[in-house]
Amino acid sequence: MDGCDDRMGAFRRGGRGWVWWRRWRWVPSAIALALMLPPMDAGAKVCGDKVEGVDVPCECGDILVSDLTLADDPVASHTCPRDALIVRAPEAKQPLTIDLAGRALRGSGHGVGIWLFQGGGAGARIVSTGGAGVIEGFRDGIIGQGPSSVSLVDGITVQKVKRDGVRLFDVKTAEIRNSTVTDAGRDGFWVSGTGYRLTGNRALRSRRVGYHLMGADAVIGIAGAGNVAESNGTEGFSVMGRGHRLVECVATRSGQEGMKINGVRYEIVDCRAQDNGGDGIAGRGMEWRVAGTKAIDNDNNGLAVSGRAIVDVGGNVGSGNRGRKQRRPVVQCRLGEATCTP
Repeated sequence: MDGCDDRMGAFRRGGRGWVWWRRWRWVPSAIALALMLPPMDAGAKVCGDKVEGVDVPCECGDILVSDLTLADDPVASHTCPRDALIVRAPEAKQPLTIDLAGRALRGSGHGVGIWLFQGGGAGARIVSTGGAGVIEGFRDGIIGQGPSSVSLVDGITVQKVKRDGVRLFDVKTAEIRNSTVTDAGRDGFWVSGTGYRLTGNRALRSRRVGYHLMGADAVIGIAGAGNVAESNGTEGFSVMGRGHRLVECVATRSGQEGMKINGVRYEIVDCRAQDNGGDGIAGRGMEWRVAGTKAIDNDNNGLAVSGRAIVDVGGNVGSGNRGRKQRRPVVQCRLGEATCTP
């Protein structure tokens, strides 16, 4: 039995298991963050457009303490040996705005493109006016930790990073929208926290998971702005926690499951999993509502969800799924103990 099954067993047995998981689930993130903390470069300086009223151009490895719109900053014209920008503005009352202005931050396979510690107020805003901003060639593209690290990532392309495209720990109400991660060495988008939002994003050809999402009460797509996972190495979407809402999520050509979903009190609406190497949508949980979701032409089962109080709202369809990885009959579309009602 895998870890997700263990947790769901704890949910079924009562509140104690749920409390234990709530306490435990953040430990790996905290340990990972501690191991990744960057050494402070003795040559690093503070930078930004308004450092005590002065425009101080940013160089690779500098500490950003004010708003920044990239222009003639050396960080945008050189390949950084390690980190590009470290955001640490503990005294800022308002969120910092980091505008890539259609320019690129490029790395040499090490460090982080933008590393966010304190972004001011509810967290920094990373945007790009005048075209997509690019973060390319680092170990990780964007990392943020804590509710005051980052509030928005909008219109950013992260590509060819050795590990994760966008990795946010323990965030609250942060939003990632209209952004793309391509060719990540591990996961495209890795997010844990509460109340965060992902809309209109794409994860393409990550070596592992397109979207690795944990926590509570996340909005994962809205009508007209779902998230797309295409040609990722294992799952397109790996989701666990409680209270998430998935709308118009699309997973195609994943190496394994299109979507692997475990948790309680989910709503899944108008999602689609097609041409994946395992199940289209596999899950276990309680108190789900599923509507208009389709699993088509996957190598194993189609839409196969087990658990209690799984409500079929209608319009759920599975067809053409091949069952190649099992001896038992293929499941085209099953929610809880019942076959789907189209």
